[in-house]
Parts: sequence; C-alpha cells; structure tokens
Amino acid sequence: MRRAPATLALLAALLMAGLSHGHPLGNNTVNRQALIEVAPEGVSLRYLLDLAEIPTLLAAQEADTDGDGATSTQEWDAYAQRRGDEIRAGIELTATARPLLPGLATTRWQRLPGAAGLDTLRLEARFAAPLEAYATARIAYRDRRRPDEAGWKEVVAVAGKGVRIAWADVPRTSPSHDLTAYPADAGSEPNVLAAQIEAAVAPAVAPAVAPVEAPTATGVGNPVAASVDAPKPSPAVTHVAAEPPAPGARPAPIASTPPAPPAGPATTAQTGAFFRLGLHHIASGMDHLVFLLGLMVAQTSLRRLAWVITAFTAAHSLTLGLAASGLVSLPGAWVEPAIGLTIAYVGFANLVGVLRHGAAVAFAFGLVHGFGFAGALAESLAATQIGGSGWLLDLALFNLGVETGQMAFVLLVLLLARAVQTRAIQWPQAVRALPACVVASLGAYWTIQRSLVLFAG
Repeated sequence: MRRAPATLALLAALLMAGLSHGHPLGNNTVNRQALIEVAPEGVSLRYLLDLAEIPTLLAAQEADTDGDGATSTQEWDAYAQRRGDEIRAGIELTATARPLLPGLATTRWQRLPGAAGLDTLRLEARFAAPLEAYATARIAYRDRRRPDEAGWKEVVAVAGKGVRIAWADVPRTSPSHDLTAYPADAGSEPNVLAAQIEAAVAPAVAPAVAPVEAPTATGVGNPVAASVDAPKPSPAVTHVAAEPPAPGARPAPIASTPPAPPAGPATTAQTGAFFRLGLHHIASGMDHLVFLLGLMVAQTSLRRLAWVITAFTAAHSLTLGLAASGLVSLPGAWVEPAIGLTIAYVGFANLVGVLRHGAAVAFAFGLVHGFGFAGALAESLAATQIGGSGWLLDLALFNLGVETGQMAFVLLVLLLARAVQTRAIQWPQAVRALPACVVASLGAYWTIQRSLVLFAG
C-alpha cells in the first residue's frame, strides 16, 4: 500500500479535473434575456443569449461553413447575424395593439472559457422600432422561439429618458444581472417569454424614423436616421475579447470602433471535447456518485461489485442513447426526483439490511439515471443534424467520459477502504453504518427538494 497515497491523489485529480469552470446552470443550457427600453422616439430591444458548452460547440460546428474544423472571426460574425435574423422572426412586439416591426441594428458575440477546456458563447442582438406619439404606450412582447429549450428565460422593462413606466408585469432590473450571476438553486430558473408594459411618454412628438446602425467599410458605423420605408442597411456585427464579464456587471455597450479580434480562429472539432464533458458531468454529478456509493456499500465481494457496476453502466448507457437520439423522452422535472428516490431507497435498504439482487437493482435504477445523464445532451444532439451521424461519436465519447469518471470514483473508494482495513481499525457498527446513513439522508433530501420544485412549477 505504499503507492496508495499517490494513486488516490491521481484518481482524485482525475475527478476534480472535470469540475472547473462549469456553467452554473448546466452544460446544455441556452439562457436568454430580453431587455425592452421604451423611449419617446421608439422602442429598443436588447436580446442576450448565453450558450453553455454543448450548445456553443454545436453553434461552432454550424458556424464553420467552410468545414475546415475551425470557426474564424468572419464565420462567427455571419453566424451572429443569422441568429439575429432568427430572433427577429420569432418575436412579437406591439404598441397599443399595433404591431411594431423592429429592425436588427447590431449584433455582437463573445467566447468565454467554460468546462472541460471548451468555450461558452454570449451573443447579443439589438433591435429598434419607431414609436408613434402616444401619451400612454401599452407595449406587449412575446418570444415564440423554442419555448421548451432548457435554460434561464427573463424579460426586463426599462424606461428611457422622458418615459415613466407606470406598470409592468416583469421586473425593472435583471434577476441574473444580465445573465452573469445566476442563483445557486437551479430549480428556481424562470421561464418568462412575454411581457406587458404601460409607459407614460413625454409629450414630445416622436420622429417617424428609427436610429439604426449603418455599417461602414470597417463593419461598424454611427447611428443614422433611416426612413421606415427605405431599404434597411445590413446590421453591424462586432465581437469582443474573450474575457468573462464581472458578476453583476452589465455587458459593455456596442462599440463604435471595431475591437481587436480574438487571437487565432476558434477551434470547433476539439479532440475529446465530449469525453471531457462526460468526465465533467460525472465529477460534478454528486447524486450519481452518492448512488454508486450506496451500491458499493452493500457488496461483499469484488465479483459482486463488478456485476453491479456493469449492470448500472449498461442500463444508463442504454437510456442515455435512447434519450439522446430522441427515441425516448421523459421530462427532466420528473426524472430528477426519481433519481433522488433511487438514492434514498438504496441508502435505507442498506441500513436495514434488505438490499438484495444488487445487479438487478443497479440495472433498474440505472435506467432512471441514464435519463439524468441524457439531460446534458439529449436536446442538443437530437435537435441538430449538423455533421450527419457524427452525433453518435459525440454520444459515445460523452458516455466514455462518464464511465471513466465513474470507474475512477469506484477505484478511489476501494483504495480508501483497503487503506482503512490495513490499519486494522475496529470501527463500531454505528460508524460502519455511516455511509448508508449519508446515502439515505441525501437521497431523501434530494427527493423532497426536487419534488417541491416540480410541484411549485
């Protein structure tokens, strides 16, 4: 056992490698914010997207139009404009029941470091529409884009100079600080896609034109007045250096001069990207690791343990594949409490000594846990056709990463148990039952917490 400390340190490092820079709401979320500003001259809409690691990886593949495996600055610019047009087509904005037709003024994008050596993406699109001279303007907004997409969704209403918001059914400040500081409780993420605003507008007559960005030869121009009927110029696209915004700080305004481009192209087909994401997912998935610990506590031999781990792996790999391919779908809001229930069962069964047929239990409950693993992948891989059947390789690499992290955890626990046994410590029965108590308590807590979130939603 002289090598045990070094081996334990290596395995712990392998597990911890996946924990850094994880997106706070998960690797598969696309978070969005619509900030509506009412001013006497018009209504402006700033639409923010915060893409976690997996959607960013898929976006990079889509943006890589020349198929060279790297996404250049120009390809990201074109992608940002396409996303801006898509956003424009999916939103509705009216003033006193009359439709407003906001034009895409500018877009900007920013790559930031995320988990497993991958990037996340922030994308901003700004729209502007003229507003008739109303004493009181009743603004209605609705976002019809992908209502079931996983992620934080918020709408914020602000008043421009000369305007007072008399009433609004959305907040005046961003709960997430413009998608930079999310609360720790992921179950509290809002799903706001519509807003009603009543604003008192100053008596100044609003112009019949809207300021839009007119691009120059450098790609970014100064605001100019454009007739509503005149041809609209192409929106300006900018990007900024890949530095994360400070938590709670508003993103910088659209630059009036082109910022320096990122150093070099953004690599997209990163070798082992989904493997690292799988490793990160299991390393940060405390509930899955606690379940594994509960299964291990009940085993009396390495042979039985091998059967249990194999059964669990086969089961969750099966449902992960079915869910990620879109063949089977279960609501994540129901899966998460069910996972908590499996953990609680294993823990309590260990305490009272009734856990039998470990492999059968591991396989049955592994089917449930597979849907939990799929929550990190299913929507993105099932919704995209990019790369043809390449998603199968992505899925296999993700699952391999999960299995690697899982086996590292199992070996870590076995080595710890062996180290304790070699020191001939005579633990009291109550102390030997401690792991089962921890598993049962955490399982009960997660079941109750996630059930409350489910029924509250």
